[in-house]
Amino acid sequence: RAAAGGLPDPDRPALRPRGHAERDAGSGSHPGGLLDAGAVALQDSIDEFVAWCGREPSCVLHGRDVKALIATIFGRIDREEIIIPGDPPRPARPFDFIQVMTEALRFPAWAAIAEFLLAVENEVTPRSMAMTMATTSPGVPFAGRAVRCADFLLPMRDHAEYTRLVRRSATVTPDMRYPADRMDQVIRCLGTPAPIPNPQHKLRVHQLKTPILLVNNRHDPITGYTMATAVAQQLGRNGRLLTHDGWGHGAYGRSACIDAIVDRYLVTLELPLPGTSCPGVPFPEGGSTPLAARS
Repeated sequence: RAAAGGLPDPDRPALRPRGHAERDAGSGSHPGGLLDAGAVALQDSIDEFVAWCGREPSCVLHGRDVKALIATIFGRIDREEIIIPGDPPRPARPFDFIQVMTEALRFPAWAAIAEFLLAVENEVTPRSMAMTMATTSPGVPFAGRAVRCADFLLPMRDHAEYTRLVRRSATVTPDMRYPADRMDQVIRCLGTPAPIPNPQHKLRVHQLKTPILLVNNRHDPITGYTMATAVAQQLGRNGRLLTHDGWGHGAYGRSACIDAIVDRYLVTLELPLPGTSCPGVPFPEGGSTPLAARS
């Protein structure tokens, strides 16, 4: 990101960002912009999962109101009816549930998500959620914090502003309340001394000999498609957006069409035509996922 947003360099080598974060997509220096962008992406991915379950007979929730079930699970969590084992055990929090769902949507592991929701509905303590949360060790330093807090200036005045932001996110992603990964980023960066090395800013890239190739899934729960189009718009003739009409986070390595175009660009610097897209390739449900690995 820092390289793409720096001074003009006609001889800049080819770059292939796999996802385009909100810092370069015009979200501004207020945490609300970061959360809004994340909420839009998360809600879009939830809608895609629900649509898949509605048309796919193999989904264990096929024929049911999946969004109503998600709302019911949130209600149980709010009433502290779901307990995560540990020392000591503790009630599950909305953040736990949102984070589990978000991680599975990265693939996306739709069948596993449906089975997970069914397990939560039928069990007081769903083992999949317990095992997922057990993998987080608070004693291990989080390197991403140093990187992200050097890239994002996210001031938050007080708890009242935090509450307003949570409520605002719920209007953007009514089914998931707020994007847990983005909220975690805001909270982790509280108290970061300003100024920071590389705060959010509009991209300043021009006169490139080789335009930057951007690659993004149309339905990405982490770096949403609107973020990619915003970056492409800022780059103008110095960038070209390649779209994978699929799902999850990261397009390279899951689509032969995407791989061929990206490989050709990296080897020969040949760009795809403007508006090029590749058909969506679903994630193989038999693969390893956060839920499948911990069920």
